[in-house]
Amino acid sequence: MVEEGALTAGQVRPLITVNYEDIEKFAQKIAKENLSVRQVERLIQEYRRNVTHNTPVISEVAKEYQKQLRHYLQTRVKIDNNKITINYVDEDDLERIIEAIIK
Repeated sequence: MVEEGALTAGQVRPLITVNYEDIEKFAQKIAKENLSVRQVERLIQEYRRNVTHNTPVISEVAKEYQKQLRHYLQTRVKIDNNKITINYVDEDDLERIIEAIIK
């Protein structure tokens, strides 16, 4: 949309902090409403505030992988926001988990 002239680089820059699947929605809104750079920044700031306060939605596929990893690694595993978090209690536990992963 920048190349087409519908949006400026300044309007698009704040979108780098938006979830990938929401970028097109915001770009269309910005172009349709002809928002200023400051208005876009406020819009994205409000979006980010809401995203961080809402419980992340995890897909059924991700839930199943999370369950399988918990079972396989025998430790707490959390999948959300496009990242996997694996908990460990000490260095021995970390070593055990790493060995299980690289087998």
